[in-house]
Amino acid sequence: MKKFITSAILVFLMAFAFAAAADELSGSIAAKSGDPGSSVTFDVVYTNAGATAMTVSSTSSTLSDGTNTISAPSISSVSVPAGSSATASFSLTVPSTPSGTYTGTVTGTDTSNSSNTESISYTLTVNSKDSFSTS
Repeated sequence: MKKFITSAILVFLMAFAFAAAADELSGSIAAKSGDPGSSVTFDVVYTNAGATAMTVSSTSSTLSDGTNTISAPSISSVSVPAGSSATASFSLTVPSTPSGTYTGTVTGTDTSNSSNTESISYTLTVNSKDSFSTS
């Protein structure tokens, strides 16, 4: 009976350890703003709480204000050392679109463990740019 209980506890602990390993990746992005025609750079900071290095592949959704959209940017992969952080940067040229706050989502995925992902919401505020002329 002692062997059965010991085995059950070991199985439980191993299952818990594997479940915790799936949450090794976390990330953050600061909100940005810009005028139409300007370039805005976002920094995605990924943190690897695991014991082995990982390569993170990132994708972004289209940004939207609920009515209007901004095309999704391309984001390069980044290597994140074990127990450390790394930054993947990407730039957007702010289009001549109606002013407002546009929201998108960057999803980072560990290329060697596709269940280890992090989805991060980010915003771009398109500033109003008044135009006028004089005669």
